Amino acid sequence: MRKIVVLLTVFSAALLLQAKTLMLLDFESDADLKKIELTAEPIRVNPIEIGGIPGQDAVVNCDPIKDFDPSVLPYERVSENAASGKSSLKVTDKPKAGNIHFTGFPKDWTGYPYLKLDIFNPSGELASLVIVLTDSATRPDKRYTKSIGTYQTRADISKNLKPGMNSIVIELEGLANNEKLGQLDLSNIKKLAVDIQGKSYTLDNVRLDSEE
Repeated sequence: MRKIVVLLTVFSAALLLQAKTLMLLDFESDADLKKIELTAEPIRVNPIEIGGIPGQDAVVNCDPIKDFDPSVLPYERVSENAASGKSSLKVTDKPKAGNIHFTGFPKDWTGYPYLKLDIFNPSGELASLVIVLTDSATRPDKRYTKSIGTYQTRADISKNLKPGMNSIVIELEGLANNEKLGQLDLSNIKKLAVDIQGKSYTLDNVRLDSEE
């Protein structure tokens, strides 16, 4: 009986340790590449930031949609700049490649107050990072192939990236969509996008964490 109690205690401790962090994307195998969707949607930013009209999308990457070619892959799994394990995802800005976003990861983020990721900025200057999250209420923009969703109904988070490796922490509790119409449904996160406004970067170790 004593041996059973000890085993149960060890098992319970292991479960608690496992629950502390939930890995979403680590790029240690090609399986994570299957979670990537290419989209013909132009990169968008908050229209107020560039003097646009509130409530309307502002297109800052105006490459014609007709030039989008889904056979041109802007990403590859590499061994450089891996923050965890041996591999990372290198994303390179290429003509006709469109943008990428991720899906197919665990969708229930409840119980994890922080989203964390490690991203390498190869340029020698500060870069603007935009992370986009969508939930079940996000409306797709039907004008574009596999749209990340309309600006108003998704959540955009902006961060500055210093040159080199950056460890990004995003607080999820109370995170609202861009129109502040409601909080993001953390029980049903559908898509995740990471972008550095037309620049190349390396991404790794995308995870949820119970501690900051």
